[in-house]
Amino acid sequence: MTILEAMRTAIGHYQANRFNEAEQLFQAVLGQQPEDPYALNFLGLVHRQRGQVKEAVALMRRSIANNPPIANLYTNLAGVLLSIGDLNGAEEVCQQALEHDPQSAQAYLDRGQARWRMGRHEEAVADFQQSIELDPLRFDSHSTYGLCLMDQGKLDEAIAELQKAAELDPENAMHRANLGTALLSAHRVDDAVTNYRQAIEAVPYEPMYHVSLGMALLTGGDYDAGWPEFDWRVQVPSINPQPRIYIQPRWDGSPIAGKTLLVYHEEGLNDSIQFARFIANVAAGGVTVIVECRADLAVLFKGVTGVAGVVLRGGQALPSFDAHCSLLSLPMRLKINLENLPSQTPYFSIPSTRTDRMKSRIDQFAGDAKLRVGLSWSNTAPGRPAELDRLPQLSVLAPLADVPGVRWYGLGPAMVAGQSLNGTELVELPSSFSDFADVAAAIENLDLVITGDTAVAHMAGAMGKETWTLLPYSADWRWLLDREDSPWYRSMRLFRQPAPQDWATVAAKVADALRAKVQDD
Repeated sequence: MTILEAMRTAIGHYQANRFNEAEQLFQAVLGQQPEDPYALNFLGLVHRQRGQVKEAVALMRRSIANNPPIANLYTNLAGVLLSIGDLNGAEEVCQQALEHDPQSAQAYLDRGQARWRMGRHEEAVADFQQSIELDPLRFDSHSTYGLCLMDQGKLDEAIAELQKAAELDPENAMHRANLGTALLSAHRVDDAVTNYRQAIEAVPYEPMYHVSLGMALLTGGDYDAGWPEFDWRVQVPSINPQPRIYIQPRWDGSPIAGKTLLVYHEEGLNDSIQFARFIANVAAGGVTVIVECRADLAVLFKGVTGVAGVVLRGGQALPSFDAHCSLLSLPMRLKINLENLPSQTPYFSIPSTRTDRMKSRIDQFAGDAKLRVGLSWSNTAPGRPAELDRLPQLSVLAPLADVPGVRWYGLGPAMVAGQSLNGTELVELPSSFSDFADVAAAIENLDLVITGDTAVAHMAGAMGKETWTLLPYSADWRWLLDREDSPWYRSMRLFRQPAPQDWATVAAKVADALRAKVQDD
């Protein structure tokens, strides 16, 4: 067998996923030509398929060490570098590919992905557009460009690109799911549901498609259909990285009066606080409810109506129980919809020692202010516009500082000593917090809470405190659509972005509402 024949046979094995046979032939070629760039590159791809990324990168770097004028060798390496997050390396390799072949649509696509993930969005868009111009039928270019546009809040353009990807590659369910996400972000719930259902029809057992469908249905207020789909999240590792496995059965919602139910939180603090209300419904059926939770939620859950006991996750042995259920699965088991959603607040009781201690600290700084207002925001350095859009930065809330008669208290984890609201002093409270019971105790002593979609919003809402929650245009499912109120929290008012990333309008509206409230009080 000649080297050419060996390479052709080896590539055939690789394409058929016969990696052992492919490796043997690539090694045979390298035995005769140790620096053959094709054999090195494909052998690297074999290692990548096996998850041996370090070995793959080393082989593929050898394949381009002599600068062969073959663009695919560089873009293959760029794909591996992208998969391990070496964005600078991927960009550099793509640049080398384009020096050899300025018409490489793949190189523009990969370089665009690296630049997008580095936050260099204008350059990324230019690369994606160039990739599409060179090869208009590349569905992956349309798909990636669409996701980038969605990330930037350019929803109409994103939908057009993702629709094009779905048309060019109709058998790929992922395109329908991505299109569904863009449509949901644009508030086109029915269209989103249609596309998610098409994705599920193509790949029935992909749990993330079901979760996405569930969130779309919940956003539209269809809780009866939404909860069962949302329950697929327990099969998604990124959502449920530590699935619970017990010999006792998972509760299916059937009557278990006289039995003990273990209820546990998942990963999200927001969800844990929001869904704690359902424990009372379970306990009302004659069930003993034991809650397993994080240490910083323990005191809070001890004060939840219907809780018979609390154990710390990972820190205490579980008591005897008959069945188990996640907090987030309770509404499905209880057949909760918008008509019977329990919204009585507060459903937490806080020890008086906590509230008295926080009252002393808050009173210390109150002065003659007419309103004591808690504020929570994000001060993270976002890598993508979507992160910037989800929560308001402190800087965009500057108009609130112009409202007289307000004493401002920082509540969220973004608060650090010495921060100010456009020059107006913020009393720093988080250093006094030992757990979420302290957060609740502080909220209890305030007149109003203004926050993004954070645990603080749910804590204040759960306590029945007047709460103004600032939401992005593509808000989470729990806030429904086009409402200024929430059926989950009757004391809450919602301030929504009128367009993606438009926090300025939200801040101005909140400032006007706050000014009116100060005058009324």
